[in-house]
Amino acid sequence: MDKPDFQKRLIAYIEMIFNSNIRFENIKLPPQGMSSSVFFVDLANDTKCAVKYGNDAMKDLPAVNIIIEKQLHIPVPVVIDAFVFENVPVVIFERIQFPLFESVSVGEMPKYIPSIVKNLH
Repeated sequence: MDKPDFQKRLIAYIEMIFNSNIRFENIKLPPQGMSSSVFFVDLANDTKCAVKYGNDAMKDLPAVNIIIEKQLHIPVPVVIDAFVFENVPVVIFERIQFPLFESVSVGEMPKYIPSIVKNLH
C-alpha cells in the first residue's frame, strides 16, 4: 500500500460516502507509533472525526463495543462507520479530546494510573 496515493483515494471515497459534506482538517500519523494511520475530518454538522486505517484499524472496535454494551462509564468515541477499502480496514470515529498519556507530565501521572488500572480490570 502506497500511503500517499492510498490516502488520496480513501479521502475521495470518504467524500463520496458523506456527499462532500466534510472538510479535511489535517492528516498526520498518530504519536503512539501504532501500525495504523490516522487523519482528522470535520463533517458539515461540525462533528469532528478521526479516520483510522491500516491492518490494526479495527482492533479497537471490540473494546469500544464492550464498553458501550456494559455501560461502563469510560468515554469512548462513537463509531460512525467501519469498512474495508481496497483490502485495508478503515474506521471512522467521532473525535473526542483527551490528553494522550505520553503528554501527561510525570508529576500528574499518579492521578491517572489508578483510573487506568481500574478500567483495565
